[in-house]
Amino acid sequence: MTPCRPTKKANGRASRFQPRVEELERRDCPSVTMNSPGSPTDLAGDAVRTSVTGSSSDGHALTYSESGLPPGLEIDPSDGTIFGTIPDNAGRDAPYVVTVTGIGSGSASVTFAWVVNPPIVTMSNPGKITCMAGTSVDTGATGYSTDEFPLTYTASGLPPGLSLDSTNGTIFGTIANNAGQNDYLVTVTGTDDSSGIFASVTFDWTVNPPVVTMYSPGEVINQSGDTVNTGMVGSSTDGYALSYVDTGLPPGLSFDASTGIISGTIPNAFSSGGLYTVTVTGTDTSSGVSASETFQWGVDTYPAYLAAVAQADQVYSTTVLSAAAARQDAIDAGRATATSAANSAYDGYTSAFSSANATYVAGYSAALATYQTALTAADSTAAAAYDDAEATYSSTITAAQSAYDSGVAGDTQAYQTALEAADATYSASVDPYASVVQNTAHTVADSVYQAALNSNNQTLATANAVALAALQVSNSAADSAWNVSNTLATNIFTTAKTNLNAVVTQAEADAWSSYATTLANLNTSLASNEAAIQSTYDGQVADALSTWQGSEQTAWNTYVTSLANLSQAPDPATRITSPSPVWVADIAPFPGLDVQARDDVNFVTAVPLPPEARQRARQIDNELATIARIRAQISRLQTISDSLTMLESISTNPIAASVASALFPISTAVGNAALSQVDFFGLQADLSNQIIDLTLSTIPHLEEIDRLEAQRP
Repeated sequence: MTPCRPTKKANGRASRFQPRVEELERRDCPSVTMNSPGSPTDLAGDAVRTSVTGSSSDGHALTYSESGLPPGLEIDPSDGTIFGTIPDNAGRDAPYVVTVTGIGSGSASVTFAWVVNPPIVTMSNPGKITCMAGTSVDTGATGYSTDEFPLTYTASGLPPGLSLDSTNGTIFGTIANNAGQNDYLVTVTGTDDSSGIFASVTFDWTVNPPVVTMYSPGEVINQSGDTVNTGMVGSSTDGYALSYVDTGLPPGLSFDASTGIISGTIPNAFSSGGLYTVTVTGTDTSSGVSASETFQWGVDTYPAYLAAVAQADQVYSTTVLSAAAARQDAIDAGRATATSAANSAYDGYTSAFSSANATYVAGYSAALATYQTALTAADSTAAAAYDDAEATYSSTITAAQSAYDSGVAGDTQAYQTALEAADATYSASVDPYASVVQNTAHTVADSVYQAALNSNNQTLATANAVALAALQVSNSAADSAWNVSNTLATNIFTTAKTNLNAVVTQAEADAWSSYATTLANLNTSLASNEAAIQSTYDGQVADALSTWQGSEQTAWNTYVTSLANLSQAPDPATRITSPSPVWVADIAPFPGLDVQARDDVNFVTAVPLPPEARQRARQIDNELATIARIRAQISRLQTISDSLTMLESISTNPIAASVASALFPISTAVGNAALSQVDFFGLQADLSNQIIDLTLSTIPHLEEIDRLEAQRP
């Protein structure tokens, strides 16, 4: 069989990666067709088993051959199976242009590109790493190769203090403290020890400095005047101590740089108020890394407001007390001046009155002396008249008594003689009726004697009455003469005294009127002065209150403004609406200047009794003398009555007769028998009536004495 001449027929344009298939055609020969495997792609080191087949139109089997296979591969001519293991280094020459020819009754080839990639080294990327300086690290950027050969690792750009284990890709060590504040670009390369193929991963490694943390206290609120002892502390992740600095603290506070303690006393002043922005910075003493914390520190100035109000209170109190003291001093001075002036005015009054009174006393004394001289003369004249009348009265009474005694003695003798004659006649008579005659004679004698005694008593009483009446007439005449003299002297004295009284009364009235006018003017002036002083004081207190209110208002406004500056402004505290009370003693009301005692113009010291008193005294003496005379007369009558009582006892009692004979001669003369016939009862009754009459006659005189005594001043 004549082999067919093959003719080339392009079915496409060949390229490095696209095989050009040439079909061999033989005219009149069976056709062979090859199937293209495309563009195989394998890795160096891969075990390969694939086929490139074809067919012949006459059905005969084909024998296969190849050219350009990657190293390590061969083709099975019988079936076109390509098999083997591609060496690790085969990838360096890739891609390979492989031609596989199938030969049968005819032949055909297929050309294709066989891409052999080198072994793939894969590195795991840890991604961005962030850690802090001073941190211990144990991490890695590992990889593997598809040929499973170990890799050798290298690294660049690691943070200081870290190392790479080349056998396993572990990155280890402690990042230096000063490595912070940098971003490191780290590249780790893994190289296949067999193929030399390598792969790298690049990642960011951020090394942060040590973290310094400051702990914020949040917003701090204090009041002015507060004592503060608090801390503003922090820490560093590397454990090193921090040093601190601050800015913006409220006044009066200080900061301890080593401990972060804030201490001190905020001044109790409005200037301390407001919101302070405080920044505290803590710096790591090893790395120098620092952190700051800013917070708000508010100062509430309510205590400053209270202090300002207290100061205003002090000013107010001082002002009010000073004004009150000045008011008191002014009032005391005014009252003292007015009192002194009033005393001077009163001294003027007393001086004027004393002068007038001295004139009055002198005039009164002269008038009284004149009166007393006249009265003394009248007294002498009246006394002489009284003495003459008394002598006449005494002489008359004595004569009457003597006549009475003589008459009684004569009557008694006659009575005795008559009795004796009757008894003698009886004794001499033998007449049986002689006793009757005797008794009759005795009865007649008794009657005569009784009549004689009564007559004597009556004569004595009449004589006494006449003498007393004469005495009273004489005394009355003396009294009348004395009264005339007294009246004249009294009128002269009274006229002088009346004139003196008028003069001294007018002088006293004028002096008193002047004193009263001065006192009224002083009281008016004093009241006006005190009203002006009080008005001044009230104005000062009002000014002090106004000043206090202004100070308080300013303090309140400052406090409220300061409070509004706080970020979380609280409601204002309690406002003080009035100053603290100031105790001020009330001014004692002045009732007016005392009106001193007004002298009694009728008062004159060491003056004798006035004339009317002397006249009363003389009248009382006259009445007492009259009563004494009456009582003397009663006493004489009583003596006679006692004598009659004794005579009556003698007539019935022998013992009494012997006693009476010694006391009363009349009893001896009369004899016991004769006395028994006397009507003593009748005599005594008569005497008793006279005594009673005389006693009753003293009553008008006693009543007159009482009346005169009642008129004594």
